[in-house]
Amino acid sequence: MVEQEAIGTNTATGEPFTLPNVWVIEANRQGLVVSLRDYVNPVAVIEALGDLSEAFNGPVA
Repeated sequence: MVEQEAIGTNTATGEPFTLPNVWVIEANRQGLVVSLRDYVNPVAVIEALGDLSEAFNGPVA
């Protein structure tokens, strides 16, 4: 399991964001990755995206 943060800047608003997430990685006996699951906080994603109405030329329903 890997805990990490994706750090960036919203290019539309200029606001910085941090998206905490967790990877669950399974490997076989040879050490090759056979499965990767990525879990992210959806609330943090929504907050990072900000107001999407301009991206869609109108309000988002």
